Amino acid sequence: LPYLLQECMATSDVFAGYDSDLLVVKNDASDYYVPGSGVATLEEMCPGEAYAVFLSGASDLDFTYPVGGALASTHDMDSYKERAHTNALANTGVSHLILITDVSGDMHIGDQLRSYANGVLVGSINIVEEHLNGTHPIDLIATGSVDMSLYGGPVLPGYVKGDLIELAYYTNGMEYKVDSHLTDDQYGNAMELSTGTITLLSDGVNPTEFGIANNYPNPFNPSTTIQYNVENSGHVSLKIFDIMGR
Repeated sequence: LPYLLQECMATSDVFAGYDSDLLVVKNDASDYYVPGSGVATLEEMCPGEAYAVFLSGASDLDFTYPVGGALASTHDMDSYKERAHTNALANTGVSHLILITDVSGDMHIGDQLRSYANGVLVGSINIVEEHLNGTHPIDLIATGSVDMSLYGGPVLPGYVKGDLIELAYYTNGMEYKVDSHLTDDQYGNAMELSTGTITLLSDGVNPTEFGIANNYPNPFNPSTTIQYNVENSGHVSLKIFDIMGR
């Protein structure tokens, strides 16, 4: 949808009266307007830009741009995006929104929800106060790959259409599996949108990667604690060497 007005306008004003007909509106900077879920990181629409618009039903929609309208107040949304959204990968212009509407389990400010494709990190979002108090849903944006090799360019990293969505939760220095129930568990569907719920399995028994943390207190004390995580539960053999390799 090309933007035909001469001045920028708040997205909510552009589509006033059409919200029930809209599923998602997005730009190539991975900003989204999903009125049914309260997502409005696409705060305004501006001249010279075009937007992808997906309807909530199968019927066509006769749309007319409004006359007048206000500029969006961006302070609150800019603050949210600065704290919550991360750049796991550079923006390629292709993205998939994973919209989490309900979470079962304990979340804490500063934790992260991460998305993977074939084991490669393609998106992440910091958990912030708005997620905990329900004023903003968790809008995790995954970055899609773009292949420009036909034009002598690079292959930009990201998911490939059809890759399975793999979610993980990062807290207290450890990463855990997430049990997700999404409307589509593959990246790159027609709407580039998946919505659903997740259950956090951060009970300490299902880390998704191997790791070992610094021991504490330092080894010059009578005793020390070594924290580690493994992918699967079972017996672990831990070997300790001194600086001489003994």
